[in-house]
Amino acid sequence: SESSVTVFFMFAQVEHARSAEQAAALSSPAASMKAEQPLAQPHSPIPFPPTRVMSMALRAARFLALILALARCAAEQSPPPTRPQDGPARLTFLGTGASTALPDLRCMVDGATNGACKTCTRAARGPADRNFRGNVCLLISVLGGDGGTAEILIDCGKTFRSAVLRFFQRLSVKGIDAILLTHDHADAILGLDEIRSVQKWDPVARRACATVVACSYRTFEHCQGAFPYLMPPSKELKLKRFVSQLDWRPFENGESFEVC
Repeated sequence: SESSVTVFFMFAQVEHARSAEQAAALSSPAASMKAEQPLAQPHSPIPFPPTRVMSMALRAARFLALILALARCAAEQSPPPTRPQDGPARLTFLGTGASTALPDLRCMVDGATNGACKTCTRAARGPADRNFRGNVCLLISVLGGDGGTAEILIDCGKTFRSAVLRFFQRLSVKGIDAILLTHDHADAILGLDEIRSVQKWDPVARRACATVVACSYRTFEHCQGAFPYLMPPSKELKLKRFVSQLDWRPFENGESFEVC
């Protein structure tokens, strides 16, 4: 930016003038006589060569650029409102990437020798970069009549855990009330195991409140095979461990349904 260039040249001019003064002082007769004395000052100033001055100025400019980049990053991560302010609901995109997410693993693996694309290179910097994208996932926050907020999740894929760490604290989301699964692919269902950590708690019954899961019968049948331990308890499968408590509500295609 213009400000960083101005600082760059001001820094260089100051250091160059300081070096010129030091060089002139050392070349004077008084400096020559002082140099011949056996007890010379151990910390007498030493002039910097022009290349050293330019190197220091370049470091200062790079440091300033780093500070400006960190300031932009902090501005982009400013927390949004903790609850819907402009209406009865708020829609948040927790993920907008492909099923592979970004950065793409193949691009990064091949990039070790051939160079990764610009998008994946930027995404690899971490969640602070806007190119860092998880599986498609939406969160609908709806204000209730009692002042509480119902949290409805649309799809819960492979990157759901990362989305929770990235957004839930900033959005003041304490738990998920209901989930709508759009299909049965990995980028839509493989985060269901993590729901156990974000389920709302019933202090009276001292147990997690079952989270409603609405999906088509086809998706439900696929989930029965993929997650038998997340299905209603049966005689064949009795688990005494901490798992997601889900209230499955399958529906026919074209059928109306309610999630919460």
